[in-house]
Amino acid sequence: MCEIKDNGIGRAAAEVNKQKSSRLHQSKGINLLEERITMHNRMNEHGGSLETIDLFGPDGTPAGTLVIIKFNIEI
Repeated sequence: MCEIKDNGIGRAAAEVNKQKSSRLHQSKGINLLEERITMHNRMNEHGGSLETIDLFGPDGTPAGTLVIIKFNIEI
């Protein structure tokens, strides 16, 4: 299991900022990771997964994102 915690502005605010921006950059990282997990599951018959959780502070304001990646690997 791998956990990645980002203490940024959160996905909702990032999406709003992205819509306001005229940048042509398109992030592909999550899609590539999802494809790799799917391929790993097909090839190895193991249940890998990806979970993305929006984090919030005590007052309800966005406090970042937690991504949990799980792979079942036989050794």
